[in-house]
Amino acid sequence: MKTKLLVALALILAVFALGYSWYQSAYGGEDFYVQVDSAGKKTDVKTDNGETFSQYVYETTGYSNSGVAKELEYTTVLDAKPLRQGAFLKIVYNKTKGVISWVEVKQSEIPAKALEKLK
Repeated sequence: MKTKLLVALALILAVFALGYSWYQSAYGGEDFYVQVDSAGKKTDVKTDNGETFSQYVYETTGYSNSGVAKELEYTTVLDAKPLRQGAFLKIVYNKTKGVISWVEVKQSEIPAKALEKLK
């Protein structure tokens, strides 16, 4: 009886570990920090129903918490204004999906090694 309980517990733990691993690979990522240094490239996007919206595409070097550099490409949402020049962004980069999110942060929120590279 004790052995069956241990096997069942091990299987439950294995399922949770696999689920967590899948979730991280699909939705997680590594944080990178950038400073907006251009107006971005304005592009027009046509939706399935024929509407046309503008968005801005940015390509820049981002730095991880430890200061490792990575070339990143990210966009604004449809029909948004260009990002503010000089703004600092925290970008989440997923190895399979690329940039999955970004948010503006204060300079004081950037890890020291990344901030050192941004200056």
